[in-house]
Amino acid sequence: MMTEPTDLMQGFDPAFRDPAHYILDITQRIWEGRGLPLIRDWYAADCPVRTPLSETRDVDTVITGTAATLAAFPDRELLAEDIILAPRSPGFYSSHRIFSPMTHLGPGSFGPPTGRAVKVRTIADCLCRDNRIVEEWLVRDQGAIARQVGLDLLSLALNFLRPGPDGGSPGPNALIARWTEPGEPIQFGDTAALAPLLEALTRLWQEGDFQQITRLYDRAASVCAPGGEEWVGYRAVEAGWFGWLAALPLGRFRLHHLICRTDPGQPVRAALRWSYHATHSGGGQFGPASHRPIVLLGLTHWEVIDGRVRRDWTLIDELSVYAQILAPKSAG
Repeated sequence: MMTEPTDLMQGFDPAFRDPAHYILDITQRIWEGRGLPLIRDWYAADCPVRTPLSETRDVDTVITGTAATLAAFPDRELLAEDIILAPRSPGFYSSHRIFSPMTHLGPGSFGPPTGRAVKVRTIADCLCRDNRIVEEWLVRDQGAIARQVGLDLLSLALNFLRPGPDGGSPGPNALIARWTEPGEPIQFGDTAALAPLLEALTRLWQEGDFQQITRLYDRAASVCAPGGEEWVGYRAVEAGWFGWLAALPLGRFRLHHLICRTDPGQPVRAALRWSYHATHSGGGQFGPASHRPIVLLGLTHWEVIDGRVRRDWTLIDELSVYAQILAPKSAG
């Protein structure tokens, strides 16, 4: 059993009982309670927010983005499936997996309203101290949203790349959030127990070694995969990851952050933040090979039973991949 340091909530409002209560309460009050001005209270003014398509350091941008999402999906609910925590004394690091049912009722980045029901997952990793989020990494399954509202991801990426008011458009470098981090990955918990799984995951991505599937996953594993897909069992998991690795083969997989929780009454739970650098040199998943450099930015949650992953939630933003493929070569 893990015990949390006593100073975990040092500097936080005493109204928050513990880290999970803090994350749940501020999420509900900002989003479902429409408390957008509260973002200034709970985000540092210069908080870096990194997504697969952007990196911002301005709290006003967080407010603007939240408002835009609510305008398009005003009935969005944020249902916490899990919060995987690690101490960062003083303060803590949280990896928050959210399931959101919502309806496309307003205009926005996904086009005019369609009235279609949407279900989507997001994972938000937050470093929190002194009653504020001071750093955030966020991946939303935009491919799942696009498919459910009837949009083609290629067209959506082209729309994203349209020239702005200054006449310019983002180049490949401008599209890739700076997820490359120096040094060894930050790790918390009994991560040694996950070593065989992490080795299998790395070999799967870097070597395209699909024999690692049986070493990594339980025979009845369920993978909640990008695009809102679910793969169950070895054959489905193999076919699913093959689609990605055939298009982006033999790249470099890097783990940046790892939490391993061994809490009573629960399976071993892990939260991974990782990147994969490759070249779009294969066909299939993302169309004909473009030979463009691509960076995948991944957030993953695992439930591990008897030394194998039984449930896997992996979020990768497909829209960011298309945007990197299509970005003007002369820009960025």
